Amino acid sequence: MTAKMDFKTALRGELAQLRFFALLLCHTPDRSDDLAQETLIKTWAAEDRFQPGTSLRARLFTIMRNTLASVSQFRSRRFRRLTKFSRQAPALEPQVPALTRPPGWPAGEDGLVAARRQREVSVGRPALAPARRG
Repeated sequence: MTAKMDFKTALRGELAQLRFFALLLCHTPDRSDDLAQETLIKTWAAEDRFQPGTSLRARLFTIMRNTLASVSQFRSRRFRRLTKFSRQAPALEPQVPALTRPPGWPAGEDGLVAARRQREVSVGRPALAPARRG
């Protein structure tokens, strides 16, 4: 068995612990999976620098913590930049026209219920006697 196969086997053996540690750090499954994947990519790219006999788990967890720190710094800088921009920019009122309900839609109904009711009325209306059509 070659050293590359040993590395693959060792990496495969650490996946469960890696994903669990990512979940502890991120608290959400989506972000933890992204973090674990990013860690695996970085570890795989630096495979030639791995020395057999050293702890792969310690290496993986260190790479994961450093990746999380760099991602957190990026988000923090981005947040600061966005809040700085929002403080400098004048507050703009959105120019959205007032939404009105079409005639025949009772207040408080959502769009799907009201559309179904409107369709039922338009289909059934011709069947009514002219005196009953409102």
